[in-house]
Amino acid sequence: MTVFILKIIAMLTMAVDHIGFAFVDDNIVMRNIGRMAFIIYAFLMAESYYHLKDKPDRLKSHIIKLAVLSFVSEIPFDLFEFQKWYCFEDQNVIITLFLGFVALILSGKLCEKLADKKFIAIPLCIIICGLDAYIAAKLNSNYGHAGVLLVILFYLYLRKMEDMNIPIRFLAIALVLAVYLVSLFWRYADYGSIRETIRAGINFSKGYLYGNVATIIPLGLYNRKLGFKNRAFNICYSIFYPVQYLLLSLIVFLK
Repeated sequence: MTVFILKIIAMLTMAVDHIGFAFVDDNIVMRNIGRMAFIIYAFLMAESYYHLKDKPDRLKSHIIKLAVLSFVSEIPFDLFEFQKWYCFEDQNVIITLFLGFVALILSGKLCEKLADKKFIAIPLCIIICGLDAYIAAKLNSNYGHAGVLLVILFYLYLRKMEDMNIPIRFLAIALVLAVYLVSLFWRYADYGSIRETIRAGINFSKGYLYGNVATIIPLGLYNRKLGFKNRAFNICYSIFYPVQYLLLSLIVFLK
């Protein structure tokens, strides 16, 4: 399973999710398929940082691209979700991915500077990541703090991936997703009590659990190869999120 194939899966499952939401009466099967999209996007975001962390020029270019994309995506997102040009109720998912990427950059720089003082660096990195997750929660971006946490957890996994055999990789990804889902349930419970979080998890599991769990398969089979290389395809992948929202919003408007 290459980067190219993962990108194809991410785009297709996202499209299926949004089509199911808008045109097929919020079809539960299509929405389940769509649960795979964000997880794969978060995984590829962590993989991008893993390969760019020692390339400052490309890293800077990537973070600027993410910042611009998160800003540009907000109007298409609001048009599709709320039929308004702008709405502060929810923010688009690129903001969540951007904050996760920023958390990796800042904590990575800190660990680099305090390489010989890990007892100081590790708590500070946790605080930085926590602050980014908190910002996502306060902005109410899609998946919120749980999405930022997922990007961070995937990066920690990718650092050790080469030392794992296939069965251990599947188990590690399952553990990452379990932590992510519990964190997501807490968000859906409005950061309430354990009982409220469990109730939110039960309600979520009735509809959307299968799609999240299914993501273990493509990620567990990922071989760290790029696969098919094409600049036009990479541009398409980068802008797919806002463009598909614009197209779907136009179709909804013309119905």
